[in-house]
Amino acid sequence: MSEQLIDAVLIIKKALYRERQQKLFLLSILVFSATLLLCAAFLQKENSLYQLLTIASLIAYISSLLLLRDLLKFWRPESSPLFQLLTQASKNIVWIYLFEVRLSPFGIDFKKELNFCFRLMNRDMLQIRIPEKDAQKLMENLEISLLHASFGYSKEKEQLFGIHPELLLKD
Repeated sequence: MSEQLIDAVLIIKKALYRERQQKLFLLSILVFSATLLLCAAFLQKENSLYQLLTIASLIAYISSLLLLRDLLKFWRPESSPLFQLLTQASKNIVWIYLFEVRLSPFGIDFKKELNFCFRLMNRDMLQIRIPEKDAQKLMENLEISLLHASFGYSKEKEQLFGIHPELLLKD
């Protein structure tokens, strides 16, 4: 593995850790909310409100179990499909591009992140959110490491990918 690919893998590993931390935070909020809903349900004297709060807490508990399953499935970043792909089968990547995502609640720019899309030979797509400060370095490292892949988004590349992904491979 080249030095640039190692750097790219480390940036992606850091992003996977960050995603895991965000999911853990969300899981804790979900469990806390479900517990509050269940406590509120037991304090209710009205039967219909009791049923509504109980159902809401059960939905929150089930959602947290599904999130926990997802977290445990890819607990280690090395078990992530993207990590596996880059380290073991990078020839399957045919096209890489990024697009910007802005979180703007109530019109206030809160956060700006970039999503990296990895389009594969079998027409699958893998995405990962990368902080803006790491995005340029990651793109440069991937361009040096994956010489066979196409980089950047355009309608023409999307059409070529739709026809056959091999058309995007460089010679």
